[in-house]
Amino acid sequence: MASIIFFLFVVIVGILSSVNTSYGEETLAQPTLFVTAVIAPYTNSELSTESITFRVTAAPRVHQADQSVVVTISSNYGGWELKCYATPLEGKTGQIPPRQIFMKGPLTKGKGEGELADFVSLSGEVVVDRGPQPPQGKKVTLEFKLKTTSQDQPGSYTGKIHFTYLVIP
Repeated sequence: MASIIFFLFVVIVGILSSVNTSYGEETLAQPTLFVTAVIAPYTNSELSTESITFRVTAAPRVHQADQSVVVTISSNYGGWELKCYATPLEGKTGQIPPRQIFMKGPLTKGKGEGELADFVSLSGEVVVDRGPQPPQGKKVTLEFKLKTTSQDQPGSYTGKIHFTYLVIP
């Protein structure tokens, strides 16, 4: 009887091991699904406000904008720069050139003098901020000032400050 039980045990173990080998990964051809992920590049920048105003009510001097501007930038690119430039402020009585508009941001420390310490003129394109890693909702606070002169005639003047997000390869 013991030999019959032993014999059945050996047969069962043999069947089980052949099932494992027959249905194992090595002996059966299994379907394979290849996966590809295509991640599109994205960049996004948002401004905390659509406009700023300089209320000029005194003799020619430096005037602070009515509010700061927060630029929020997000991207999946590493190696980036955020730049800006200003257009002339146009009015019925003339224009105010961009060199009279000043900005203070993360990269302007140590620039300018007096009331314009840490400010740079927007007479050309200015780098606002940059970084080696992708910015994920990075907030950059900017302040703006306008330097009026005796040549600036009374009136209302409008212009734009354009922001550009660049990827550095």
